[in-house]
Amino acid sequence: MAPLSTLLINAAAVVAAAVAPSAADDTPAQCLHFEEALVGAIDIDPRMDSARGRSDAAKADALLAYSQYAPQIGLFAQVGLGDTLPLDQIRDDQVGIQGTVDLYTFGRRKHAQAEARALLEAAREGEEEAKVLVLRSVALSFLDVLRANALIELAKQELKIYERDARTVDDRLERQVITIADASQIRAREAVARADLRRAIAQRDAAAVRLEVLSGRKAACVDGISAADYLTYGTAELFLLPEEQAVDFAMGRSFTVKRAEASVDVAKARVRQANRANLPVLSANGFTLYEYDSDTGDFNEESRIGLTLRQELFAGGANRARRLRARSELRQAEADARLERISLEDQVRRALHRAIAAEDIRKALNVASSEANNQLKATERAYELNAVALTDLVIAVETYYGSAAREVNATNEYLTALVELYAALGTISQPL
Repeated sequence: MAPLSTLLINAAAVVAAAVAPSAADDTPAQCLHFEEALVGAIDIDPRMDSARGRSDAAKADALLAYSQYAPQIGLFAQVGLGDTLPLDQIRDDQVGIQGTVDLYTFGRRKHAQAEARALLEAAREGEEEAKVLVLRSVALSFLDVLRANALIELAKQELKIYERDARTVDDRLERQVITIADASQIRAREAVARADLRRAIAQRDAAAVRLEVLSGRKAACVDGISAADYLTYGTAELFLLPEEQAVDFAMGRSFTVKRAEASVDVAKARVRQANRANLPVLSANGFTLYEYDSDTGDFNEESRIGLTLRQELFAGGANRARRLRARSELRQAEADARLERISLEDQVRRALHRAIAAEDIRKALNVASSEANNQLKATERAYELNAVALTDLVIAVETYYGSAAREVNATNEYLTALVELYAALGTISQPL
């Protein structure tokens, strides 16, 4: 694969001193690396804590679903007085142990536990889904900083040319090599270039602030090579994949789709539970009771074991309402899952096309900027010899820096498309 744009990859180290004087002594090893920014975001982003909280809650719900059908054992004790006559008091203290267990629930237990497992799976997939969203955000922010740094370097180079020409304006006027209009044009171009540089620095500072907030790391200097290495590894093989195969791969990896499918399983389990809500429950129960005998002063023991059948005869339409609600939730969950699959296919196909096209465009613009640079150098030499007019120099400058800026933007578009593609494929966190 052809090397990425030199400006975009190396701009961080070159521009750091111009943008942030405090980072003037930074070496590339001290700059923020792409993977370091990703790890930092995972550590501090509240979305991860929220997803972990939902996962922990799902674990607790799963434990509750299993425990409610486990044997229930408890102790009981009672201290009391029985009055037969106004002056006669009889103690009837009791103490004992009792237990009950559902023997047969006609599928309630099975499907309640299936719902709990599906909820837990959905929460786990949701945690991974949140991780992908966090990594996508910080990756795009990192690329914004790299792009801004590259544009700053271009703006500095363009300003340097106009500053050099502006310093010779008075001399050229005295020699009548240029006109007053030419001199004004040079000074105007210098002012515009200075404003463009200031604007680029402001954009870079804003992008760096966002990156620092998302990653929790200082971003005065960022390492572009680490981003290129991380994002472009294996792209040659990736671009050769048929679209259908890429979509199938994404379907098997996407945490968003997995979460949606787990939600369907949850809804199906709830439907099955609702369909069994009016069925009986057969339970075994037993107890051992020790009751105080006031005549002897001892406790008499009584033990019993038996079976209980609980059958709800009329619930005022509550069971029918539960079934209707469960079925509507299932339809909604299935529709959401279909929508997620459609959205994922759309994301994968568009990102794949976008990345391939952006790489082709970047290569073409690399050739254009190289040729424009050659033209600019030749025009500068001719201008110094008074062989060409100022207008020719201005056109050459604008052609080169315009094509170079478009190359930077195309490279940024290429890397951004890769981030979107990896997020859709579920592989953006694979090296972590």
